[in-house]
Amino acid sequence: MYRFCENKLTISSSYKLEKDEKFDLIIFGLGRFGMSIANKLDNHPEIKYLAIDFDPEIVKSMKERGKSIIYGELDDPEIIEQLSIEDTKCIISTISDGEASMKLIKTLRRNDYQGKIYLTAENEKDFYMLAPCNADEILFPQKMAASNFYNYFLKNLLTEDEKS
Repeated sequence: MYRFCENKLTISSSYKLEKDEKFDLIIFGLGRFGMSIANKLDNHPEIKYLAIDFDPEIVKSMKERGKSIIYGELDDPEIIEQLSIEDTKCIISTISDGEASMKLIKTLRRNDYQGKIYLTAENEKDFYMLAPCNADEILFPQKMAASNFYNYFLKNLLTEDEKS
C-alpha cells in the first residue's frame, strides 16, 4: 500500500505553481467534458488556463504536454487558498459531485472571488441541489451536446425536408 501511495505523493508534489501565477480561467476535472474544454482552449494560446485533476496519470500526461495542471481535489479548500484567483475570469467545475461543488463555491465566496462560476450537474436532482449556490451557470453536458447536435445537424436537415 505504501508504494501505491508513495507514487501518488511523488506525482502530486512535483507539480507546484509559481507564486502568484495568474490564469484567465481554472478548470476542475479533466474527464471527457473538462478535457474537451481544455482542448478547445488549446486552440486559443492567448487564454491562459490552469487545470486541476485528482488523477495522477492525467496530471502527468498534461504536464508532459506542457500544460499548466496541478493535482488536487475539487472540495479541498487549500487549493483555492493557494491560488491567485483575483484576476481569474471564470472557474469551471466539470465534476458532477454536488456536495463537492457546494464546498467549492463556498470556498470561492469566502475568498471573495468575483469572477464567473460554472458548475456541472448530471441530472435534475443535482441541478436543484446546486441552484441555491448562485453559480453563474449550471452546466448539463449531455443536454448541451444534444442541443449542439440538433442545431448543427438536425435543424437544417429537418427544415430542408419541410422546404421540399
